[in-house]
Amino acid sequence: MGRGAMCGKRDRRAFHAREFAFSMESGQWSLGAIWRLFTYAFLHVSLTHALFAAVLLLALGIYTAKVYAAWVQVVVFVTASIAGAVTFGLTTGGQGVLIGAYPG
Repeated sequence: MGRGAMCGKRDRRAFHAREFAFSMESGQWSLGAIWRLFTYAFLHVSLTHALFAAVLLLALGIYTAKVYAAWVQVVVFVTASIAGAVTFGLTTGGQGVLIGAYPG
């Protein structure tokens, strides 16, 4: 897959603060804008970025599964992703793009 195709996917799935600001101001939320509140967490800039995210998720997942039920890891991941996107969107003044697991 070429670099152009990857950039296109990144643009469609990344969380854009500008789009979030528009949706907040206008009250018009597209399905894509809502979807990107957590899909950005599955995008990574490089293999190293993906590996660090995987190691972090594995470390947290092992601990979470031992202390709580295994499904709690999914809830933590989705909740943290959405909270990170909303916080990023509210604090950046409509500037920037969010990519990667647990960036916030």
